Amino acid sequence: MTPVSSDLREKVATAPGPFHHLGDIILVFRGPADEVRLQTWMPNFPTPPPFQSMSHDLHFLRLPLPATARIEYRFLIRNGRRQSAIEDPLNPPIATNPFGVNSVVAGPGYRPPSFQRGRAFGEGTLTEIRVHSTGLGGRRHHRVYLPAGVASKDARTVLLVHDGLDFLQHGGLGPALDQLTQRGVIPPTAAVLLEPRDRILEYGASLAHSRHLAEEVLPHLARRLRIWSTLDRTVALGSSLGGVAALAAAAHYPKVVGAVVSLSGSFAHRSDHFWPASVFKPVIAFLDVFDPRLLRGVRMYQSVGRYEGLVDFNRRLHPRLVAGGMRVKWVETWTGHDWGAWLDRLEDALTFILPPR
Repeated sequence: MTPVSSDLREKVATAPGPFHHLGDIILVFRGPADEVRLQTWMPNFPTPPPFQSMSHDLHFLRLPLPATARIEYRFLIRNGRRQSAIEDPLNPPIATNPFGVNSVVAGPGYRPPSFQRGRAFGEGTLTEIRVHSTGLGGRRHHRVYLPAGVASKDARTVLLVHDGLDFLQHGGLGPALDQLTQRGVIPPTAAVLLEPRDRILEYGASLAHSRHLAEEVLPHLARRLRIWSTLDRTVALGSSLGGVAALAAAAHYPKVVGAVVSLSGSFAHRSDHFWPASVFKPVIAFLDVFDPRLLRGVRMYQSVGRYEGLVDFNRRLHPRLVAGGMRVKWVETWTGHDWGAWLDRLEDALTFILPPR
């Protein structure tokens, strides 16, 4: 066990929450525990040791973090045979996701996005659309988000957002579009919030899904909402498997989808116990035949967190995209596979993909 200096001991005893000390983040837990560990869900994050205990009711962890790192975590508290996972009681910043809430801590050089996080859904208008799908079967319910102050007739760009409601609730999409539009750094944009029924099937580079976007959703926008889409004004965006679906939409319909945003795209090139074939076999098959030369000149924003298991897959795909002639902005961050990390990338992605015209 690392010796604890008197200076650090005093800071831990009086700290109101996480603090910086000699380049490390110090996490503190006050409460009875036989053992406290950190839970992060990040395969490439160095596994930290258990918290050091100054007493049965005071525990701390020295956590080395790069200056710009941001991580989401929980505490695993063990007392005897009982174990529970809790948010950090001393750390107010949290991040939401479809499964719950996590605590957040960041290095001293981390800067949150400029747009306001306070209003998860933004201040624009939300309209439900119902679009029949021949290939996917039945009627699909999606939504269209128009930023504050933007009418449908004024929308100059269409953003096809996979897992759209999650991006609205957890990914900061509404405030991002509102403020970036108001600042004039992106054109007025209609965001189509896509909701799958079978996410693994539809987002696994499915041709039927791409056809639904190009031949059913976009024409519906033109007929019903008078939102017109052209090649240079249509962008597909997604995270994780949604990133695969976004690239596949452009590959399947290169004369319809003109730009791509992939945040932590699940571009698996193999299957194993961690990347099961039941999920990733269609992705692997798509990448085996995908020819980036068909998308020569297409703009793509590709980001991935160094702490997530997908980083090597994305690093392998990136030079292939560039060699094929795509105009790719590549970004690696000290983050994991989570909505907070994708929220942080939105401004950079949208200003690259949607420059003002």
